[in-house]
Amino acid sequence: ASFSWTWSVRMPSRQTNSPMRCGPVDMVAIPPGLYKQQVPLSNAQDISNMPLAEQKDSGAYDYLREMTMEQMGSYLLTTFGDGVPFHIYLNEEITSLDDLEGKRVRSSPLYTAFFQSLGLTTTNTPAPETYTALERGVVDGYGWPTWGIQDLGWEKYTKTRIDPGFYNVTVNILFNGDTWSEFTDEERALVEEAAAWLDAELPKFNEAQFELSAQVQDEAGVTVFDAGADFATTAQDIYWQELTEVDAEGAATLREMLQK
Repeated sequence: ASFSWTWSVRMPSRQTNSPMRCGPVDMVAIPPGLYKQQVPLSNAQDISNMPLAEQKDSGAYDYLREMTMEQMGSYLLTTFGDGVPFHIYLNEEITSLDDLEGKRVRSSPLYTAFFQSLGLTTTNTPAPETYTALERGVVDGYGWPTWGIQDLGWEKYTKTRIDPGFYNVTVNILFNGDTWSEFTDEERALVEEAAAWLDAELPKFNEAQFELSAQVQDEAGVTVFDAGADFATTAQDIYWQELTEVDAEGAATLREMLQK
């Protein structure tokens, strides 16, 4: 097989879905929330409580793959980030979820409805501006995955992480549909082989990152507030309801295949 292109193009993430549709970009790694306007049910992966392998075995992945090609003209190759949840982080300790009432936190459209159900006031502060917002007391906390708060320096202003985590970090690797269709069978097999290698290697990488994040947060003095087993389930129910309002039949199909 012989093919080549530019594998990495730097552009604002929210503009990435458009070049995928019109052709300049052949492959992207992108959260489904950034192409939700084109594929409204794409975020169902974010709220699944099933590992990627089970999503593929259940038929959900094929369903999403067909949907992504049909609605966006892109081939869904594979996914990374599953099993890495989001958390609420705060700049002070709490003794009850009631203490969240009125606190202002950096959010994202994925979990804004859940945050608001807890009494939080939300703001879509861009990640690069969140350090300053924490430093100046503009926000009392933020939503973010288990990993990476130290990469942004946020651990300095973080006192509490609320467990359990909810949803999944989901990043999909997509190919422009025309590019994928132009590949030979041999070329597609080569790419699928690379994706299978990634799927097999990620659990080991994830384990190392969880250990690193736990160490960093412990050293920073971040304490854990246990919100109980129903916390993550409530978050899932709220977002499934949002998807149901978009497409009741499609959401029901995906929930059956993506929810244990």
